[in-house]
Amino acid sequence: MGYLSTSLNLDPNKTPDEYGYLITALTVLPCLISIPFFLFSGLKMRQIKRALKEKGEPSEYDGDLNRQFLKQFSHCGTDFNDFILTN
Repeated sequence: MGYLSTSLNLDPNKTPDEYGYLITALTVLPCLISIPFFLFSGLKMRQIKRALKEKGEPSEYDGDLNRQFLKQFSHCGTDFNDFILTN
């Protein structure tokens, strides 16, 4: 971002509006570009889960997601067993 702002002669102190447009563009454009990828991957995941459900095979995402999420972080030194059992 620094190279781009110096090559465009944008100084945040002299032209804050134009510098703000640069920051906005560099923030929004990657998000807009990634939208189709998340959309297609979500549709593919939905198709896979429906196929597994029709076959009667359990998915790794079925069940209590909170319990699975907390078990993933049990290696961090915090014991979540009491929390898992009570909730």
